[in-house]
Amino acid sequence: MGGENRYTVPRMNQGQELADIEVWHWWHQTRYRLARAALLGYAPGHRKAHIGELDCGSGGLLRFLQGRGFSDLTGFESSAEAVGQVRRRGIECSQADLTGDFRLKGAPFDALVAMDLLNQVPDQGRLLANVRENLRPGGAILLTVPAYLRITRSGLRDLLANAGFEPVRVSHCFAFLSLLSGGSPTPPEWLNGVLLALGRCETTWLRWWDLPMGSALVAVGRKPRDLLS
Repeated sequence: MGGENRYTVPRMNQGQELADIEVWHWWHQTRYRLARAALLGYAPGHRKAHIGELDCGSGGLLRFLQGRGFSDLTGFESSAEAVGQVRRRGIECSQADLTGDFRLKGAPFDALVAMDLLNQVPDQGRLLANVRENLRPGGAILLTVPAYLRITRSGLRDLLANAGFEPVRVSHCFAFLSLLSGGSPTPPEWLNGVLLALGRCETTWLRWWDLPMGSALVAVGRKPRDLLS
């Protein structure tokens, strides 16, 4: 058959390759929907909230949110090359070293998103404390971490509390999606469609109820309004 199969990884640089995959792949799209639902539920101002994403990669989540009415978005990346790639896709992005103490350009924020970042830093408490310093009182942090690591549901709640956050929600997610995907990075189109539909169902479920198991954890913490720091 002629034409390129969109489920075949294109031969491009890593940043462009990821950006192409994010727009259709069930795993990315489900994560983005989870983030959108959490931000609509907990970020002050909702779609008008001042939102930043730490370690934003190719900017896929920010582009997803932008396409759904969120208007005040900023990404942060450690390398100048990554920052340039995100900016070329029409998203505001600044360079930031998140391994030590940091002050983000544009702070304070209504909400900060850190998807699968907490498990990559050597000092998780320090990262969370710095995130808190870059939030407005009443602002929210949205986290995801792989559940197969040593970070447990109760442990994640404790990390948030010890960093000065009020843990609002901590739940498992991806309860069955990873098992059904068969571990394929590029599933066939029919399977990707099924997993997208199941991801929508799980996102709807998580609006009201937690999940007791899953391959990842999602958490929302709130900076207390009366916290002086």
